[in-house]
Amino acid sequence: MNRLATGRRRRLGGMSAKGVALPLAFVIVILQVAIIVLVVAANTGNAKLSRIINAYSAYESEASALVSGASVLNGTSTTYVNQQNKENVGPLMGYVSEIRNHPERRAATIAEHFDGYADVGTEAKRHIRQAEEAAQGMYEIQMHAIALMLSAHPSSDPALTGFALPPLTEQEEAMTADEKVEQAEALLNATAYTERMGTVSNNVTNCVEALRDEAGKKIERSTKNIRAMRIALLGTTVAFSVLLISSFLVIFFKLISPLDRFVRGIAADRALDEKTGLYEVRRLADSYNALLRRRESLETVLRFAAETDQLTNLPNRYRFEQYFYESGKSGYSLAFLVFDVNRLKEINDKKGHLAGDELIRNAAECIGECFGVPGESNCFRIGGDEFAAIVKRVTRAEMERRLAWFNERQKEMNISVAVGLAFAEEIGDTNFRDMFLTADRSMYSDKMRAHSEKRVSGD
Repeated sequence: MNRLATGRRRRLGGMSAKGVALPLAFVIVILQVAIIVLVVAANTGNAKLSRIINAYSAYESEASALVSGASVLNGTSTTYVNQQNKENVGPLMGYVSEIRNHPERRAATIAEHFDGYADVGTEAKRHIRQAEEAAQGMYEIQMHAIALMLSAHPSSDPALTGFALPPLTEQEEAMTADEKVEQAEALLNATAYTERMGTVSNNVTNCVEALRDEAGKKIERSTKNIRAMRIALLGTTVAFSVLLISSFLVIFFKLISPLDRFVRGIAADRALDEKTGLYEVRRLADSYNALLRRRESLETVLRFAAETDQLTNLPNRYRFEQYFYESGKSGYSLAFLVFDVNRLKEINDKKGHLAGDELIRNAAECIGECFGVPGESNCFRIGGDEFAAIVKRVTRAEMERRLAWFNERQKEMNISVAVGLAFAEEIGDTNFRDMFLTADRSMYSDKMRAHSEKRVSGD
């Protein structure tokens, strides 16, 4: 029973409903999972892109805060020292307020934060460190100047309680009030001091540029990844849609349409087509036809001849013609060779067809060895004792060398093969028919020469 079912299955052919449904269901599930994964990945990429933008925006703001803080301290301290009324501590109160109320704008704090940012590059960190060093130097000079000013004009304002100042040297303590004020002004008006502010500003500017460059590269990479995921998502969605449409078409053409024709065929009392639709549909037609008549199995549909010659394992004539037409229209040289095995009929008659088959195989081996191109199937069996080869992008000198090698190998293998060559410097200047005729005439001449030598030698 199983043998009969297997034979019937092979005879009817066609994919079974299960064979169609299960792969389609599997692919649909895979595509759905892929769509979900890609959507999640795209959302994750968007979130990552937002984090990059927000993080680097915060880094820029923090770096800019270093300049702002340094500018406030510079402005308030300079105003305090250079004002006409040395007793006025209002600017100093602004200085103290900035230090106490905005520790986040202190250079040392910002530099420490940047050292802890794993995603910030070394260049940005280097500029922040240099800005921090310059700002710290300014701060020390400012505190020194303020200490001189308060020593010259002490203040009892309670807001200054706990405001630690650096100690003065003995020489500075011995100065008069006017000398201390003059010394404080000299500290804050010195070129070295004002240059530090420029150093802070320049390094922060360079840091911001480095951050923007880093952010730009990361944003570009993230954008590319997101774009790739979106393209993949689009492709997957299109594939999913195509699969659904294909599924409908399969159901329609392989199930619904054949069944509709069967209904009309049964009504018309004629045999049903057993070669359309799914396997189950074909089996139905086969069962119905068995009731109408008893006859042999339907004529097997002829398939295209296989492209490979079974005896030599070389491509056959059909593939030979396809190979030539696929070789292109122009752009390179081409050698076209036609071969004919000598004495094949004689050997078949004297030694049998097995010996003739061996001769054919040896000839194929020799031709492939001498004219084959690695990675290409460019040698063919185009008839009983006829072979051909096509060698692209080759010079005449190279072909002469190959032909000489071919002649030597024939002697070593004890075979005789007539060969004809047609050569085109530019393939676009000729066509298949012309080259074939040229090579065939050349081969025929070689074959006549071989027969003449045979008659002379008496072999």
